[in-house]
Amino acid sequence: MVYVFRRLAPKRVELAKFEDRSEPIVVYNIVAGRCDCPSRVPCKHPKLLDFWMELGEPIGCAIDEYKNYYPFIDSEFTEMRKILEYVSS
Repeated sequence: MVYVFRRLAPKRVELAKFEDRSEPIVVYNIVAGRCDCPSRVPCKHPKLLDFWMELGEPIGCAIDEYKNYYPFIDSEFTEMRKILEYVSS
């Protein structure tokens, strides 16, 4: 499972969660540090967002829940190409 981030506004970021498909299984919004996921306890998404921001907000990368960074800019894999199309739309 990996997460792909996309900045939509200065204080709004979209987080898409991917598993084995080219379409995200769920999309959450983080606005001013607060995530709209259904978790009742503080979730991991703002921490992953902070890590993405520390990396310089790279476009076309994925981050897993253990903060491993996967750059996919030059990927030739069809599934990754579809994810990149999603991110850039």
